[in-house]
Amino acid sequence: MRHKERPLLFVDTNILLDFYRAASEKQLSLLRRLHEVTDSLITTDQVLMEFCKNRQKVIGDYIGTLRVPDSIPLPGVLSELRTMRTLNADLKRARQKLGSLENRLLKMIEAPSNHDPVFQEVLRLFGTSTNLSLSRSNPARNRIRRLARKRFTLGYPPRKDSDTSMGDAINWEWMIHCATSNKRGLVIVSRDTDYGCIRKGETVINDWLRIEFRERVSKRRRITLTSSLSSALKQMSVQTTSKERQAESQLVAPPLTLPSAAFLQKLAIGFPTLQPTGTESSASPNPLRQYMESANSRVWEEFIAWAEAHKKK
Repeated sequence: MRHKERPLLFVDTNILLDFYRAASEKQLSLLRRLHEVTDSLITTDQVLMEFCKNRQKVIGDYIGTLRVPDSIPLPGVLSELRTMRTLNADLKRARQKLGSLENRLLKMIEAPSNHDPVFQEVLRLFGTSTNLSLSRSNPARNRIRRLARKRFTLGYPPRKDSDTSMGDAINWEWMIHCATSNKRGLVIVSRDTDYGCIRKGETVINDWLRIEFRERVSKRRRITLTSSLSSALKQMSVQTTSKERQAESQLVAPPLTLPSAAFLQKLAIGFPTLQPTGTESSASPNPLRQYMESANSRVWEEFIAWAEAHKKK
């Protein structure tokens, strides 16, 4: 694909911060792929600021999860077993290794330029100055801020009801400016709902943003929203490996969420005889259908176990 036929690409802060959850080098290599499209990458100081603002907290939260018990409590009669002595020795070695890992993470917080590979890649990306970069030295900065302040005050998307910052508005106004001046389409990569709806892994751009893009940029230019960086790179004609795509899918996959206790309680009390979705008759539809259509088998198993325990009480 020729340069002018490529859409422009905007990568939201949450995508960059998610790389701290990367479990393999393949996930980080996907971040490095962005260097192949720097001539089409929209960047703002707002995104860089948000990344630097939250980076330490993300790493700190991870450090807080690194815990190994001091020992495994057992009855005294078993305390002299060789297995227990071996297990306690293993726990001691595990604590030592976690201590080394924690020290490395602390170095990432204290000296990111030397010890944080994600920080280094992000700084390289945002350090490349192009006509798509909104930095303090860009003369368009004040005009973009005025437009952003207006749309934020009027409640225009992208924004959450609880937002107190107009950061998303600044990013959007700059995207519109870049797409208009370069006469190109736009791909937004975000796992936030500010820019649209995310349902079962599928993303749809917010209705008003789509209408606004057509009116302010062009009816012939396309705007798309995706939660997958590899999918966005594919639209940019950048080849990614199957291992990179598989590694990213682990980041994109939504966490398992169980229904609230109140919801389960009402179901268990109101419907003592529970059946999996699909076994009910059309005359008496199972009220679990709507919930289970969006849940997975693990949720169902957890629910059945809870309901059975409730009936025994």
